[in-house]
Amino acid sequence: MSIQIKSIPQEKLSLSSEGGTSHPIIRHLSKHPAVVSINSVSKLTQPQWFNGSPNYTFPYPNSVSQAYDVHGQLKLTGEGILIGIIDSGSCIDYTHPALGGGLGKGYKVMYGRNLVSAKGDEKLGIKPRGEFDPYDPCTGRKTGHGAHVAGIIAGYDVSKNFIGIAPNATLAVWRVFGCDHRVDDDTVIKALEMAHEAGCQVINLSLGSENGWIESPLAAAVERMSKAGIIVSQETMDGPFSISSPGTAEGVVSVASINSPYYPAKVFEFSTFPGEYFSYLPSSSTQSFPDGDLAYVIVNGSLPYACKSDMQFLTQFPMFGKILLVKRGHCKFNKKLKNAKLLGVKGVLFYDPNTSAHDVVKAETHSGTLPCAGLEYATGSRLVTYMMQRQDVIIKLKTAKEEHIIDGGPDLRISDFSSISPSYELHMKPMITAIGGNVYSTVPSRIDNGWSVKSGTSMASPQVAGALALMLEYYQKTKRGVTGAFLIEQLQNHARILKKESGIPYHPLIQGSGLIQGSIQMLPANTTDYQINKAQIDDGHFHVALQFTPSSTAVIPTLVSVKIDVTVLVNNHMMVCYPFPMYGGFIVVKDVLSKRALSSVPYFGVIGNMKDVPIFDKGYPYMASEKNITEKANFPYLFTLTRSKSWPTTVIRTVTGTARIEIRLLDKYGNPIGIIHNGLHTYKARNGLASKGYTKYIWTGDYKPTCNTGKYVTKYECDNTHEVCAKEGSYYLLLRALKHFGDPDNKDDWEEWKSGEIIVQIE
Repeated sequence: MSIQIKSIPQEKLSLSSEGGTSHPIIRHLSKHPAVVSINSVSKLTQPQWFNGSPNYTFPYPNSVSQAYDVHGQLKLTGEGILIGIIDSGSCIDYTHPALGGGLGKGYKVMYGRNLVSAKGDEKLGIKPRGEFDPYDPCTGRKTGHGAHVAGIIAGYDVSKNFIGIAPNATLAVWRVFGCDHRVDDDTVIKALEMAHEAGCQVINLSLGSENGWIESPLAAAVERMSKAGIIVSQETMDGPFSISSPGTAEGVVSVASINSPYYPAKVFEFSTFPGEYFSYLPSSSTQSFPDGDLAYVIVNGSLPYACKSDMQFLTQFPMFGKILLVKRGHCKFNKKLKNAKLLGVKGVLFYDPNTSAHDVVKAETHSGTLPCAGLEYATGSRLVTYMMQRQDVIIKLKTAKEEHIIDGGPDLRISDFSSISPSYELHMKPMITAIGGNVYSTVPSRIDNGWSVKSGTSMASPQVAGALALMLEYYQKTKRGVTGAFLIEQLQNHARILKKESGIPYHPLIQGSGLIQGSIQMLPANTTDYQINKAQIDDGHFHVALQFTPSSTAVIPTLVSVKIDVTVLVNNHMMVCYPFPMYGGFIVVKDVLSKRALSSVPYFGVIGNMKDVPIFDKGYPYMASEKNITEKANFPYLFTLTRSKSWPTTVIRTVTGTARIEIRLLDKYGNPIGIIHNGLHTYKARNGLASKGYTKYIWTGDYKPTCNTGKYVTKYECDNTHEVCAKEGSYYLLLRALKHFGDPDNKDDWEEWKSGEIIVQIE
């Protein structure tokens, strides 16, 4: 149930799983015996995805996905399977030929609902479509997210030779994202409940909020539905411990992404490299890129960033009417374009100087700026090398009229935007990998003629959803009842382990079990007896030595399990080089005679005690005034209750998550007397590393008295839950964060910070 409370100042509204709000309605509801917890509604943003190039007629190489083997050899197309898509509308341009051309019984999209409020669309000048019309009415190139997802799952167009993973599956779609590309998580939960009631066997969620905890309301709702037999394939996000909710939930398939090995792309030709084509990606605001000469700007063997610090020497180079090549970083893309415009150039190219960057630079820019585009690292570095060697030769750039197929080679690379697990509870996420980079699929017909190449983990999860539909169809035909857990296990055990160019596998915390494979796991159950022979394996890289010690030889009858002990030895040197390293690998089961891999199981572990992992970043927490939170305050701090600009503000940056944060008010003797207003937070995710990657807690002078004045009170809720205002005098703030797997009743399991003296005065 969702309750909206209006006209309440944001600083006066605080919700948590243990109360902590001063609003009387919420206080009253929290005492009801049927209420388990009360949570604030979180905003979810549409996952970031990147524009590519249109008019490609083959979404996946069969050698990678095996989907077309399944269609042709096993005659599985997803027929009879209902797949739910909860997205930006799924967006559905259901009039798109590849998506069935209509909505309702007899069409591919059989059912749809629009959960976006009419007022929300009207505010943005969009004409509302009605409750039973999930059509995506939004404008701009950022729209069409759901249509792309729907095409990957079940699109089909003979004229384009386009075949989705489960082309004969039936779709049910829910539009939950408005045209502002945001949604409240309670709306997503409502859509999930509706999908369950509609009978969806697979649900695709290409959305999420960055929170690595399984206790979030959205994750809890999804976990309950997965136990009821519904499988949810959900996309992940970037960074350690940043698996998005509800992908953290048990029973949910969270998906990592690889780039498609070949794809269509817009390309440049350079006069210095005749006969070669180099892919580029226009920025979000660039419709076309001009031909022209490159400006020679090399300083100390490198390109400029085109930021403020570069402008003094950039004005010394002749570049009017030319195209400027710059490095990404040090300032925002729009700032670079603003500076380049002052120099008189007619276009800007970005490239990433990081040698590990494989993808084309993707730039989000404002409309009305200079034309700009991103290049691959290999292209940019090659141009720089040539400029340094041959400054007497003018490099002419020409934009090719036709797109070209870019062959990325045989190596399947993890996408730069893919995630790194685990969850805060050390559950392995992502669980499996699929193609999410440079994926060709449907978009609304009004955009790029209805077809486009996009990239994002949002493009990887629908491939898994489609594969699950094929598996369900197979087991329905064989009249074999299976659970969602069984299907997920089959996907994982028969995944293809992905390796780097060096031949070393990607870490399981990056690829999960490996790349999804489309046919092996759907073959009839093998009834052959296999024999495990004792073998010693010594294989590793970096500072890790792995030694496997299996049990004695054992014959395994069909459908009978055997326990095998595996010992992993890691030398001590790695512990010195890397604090709290996460090791991992794969246990592969092979046929004794053919040496063919039958299945594999990923594993990982952490060296060290997770309680020793610091929660706060260096230099944090600190206290500042609400009017200037970047400047650390001096103590004693003078706090005038009637002046909001003097409100003491505690600023933190967390490098890992914490299950609980408390901000206590101490009297002048250091004794706890209460919890400050908005001073309790549960299941907090880590902060990012952006310039504003911090959290601030403002003390307005209110606090909730504790029942007990003991120094390490953990149960502080009293019968008198009303907050009171601090009187004149001296106080301190004590911020406490619970360590990983910590016991809240154990004082040693908290990381603490105490402020200096705060003097409260009343005018």
